[in-house]
Amino acid sequence: MNVFVLAVDEGSLTATGRKLGRSEAAVSRAIAFLEERVGAALSEAAPTHLICPQGRLSVPKSRGFADFAAPRLKKQFAQLRKSIAAR
Repeated sequence: MNVFVLAVDEGSLTATGRKLGRSEAAVSRAIAFLEERVGAALSEAAPTHLICPQGRLSVPKSRGFADFAAPRLKKQFAQLRKSIAAR
């Protein structure tokens, strides 16, 4: 979800990949995985725009979810790392 939101903000897969330190293909795969999970196309392979109409409609909710979920996931991963280190 964060990759999708960042791609919207950056305006291209290349710029998104550069910002994340990943390849354009990796960014594309992350968005394709999200599209598969939500069951809808969110992006288009068009030279003038990245996000299709459904994608544009989902941006506010995606941004809200990413903002809500990220801190919680970060906390869960920190707890998981502690538990693994304690073994």
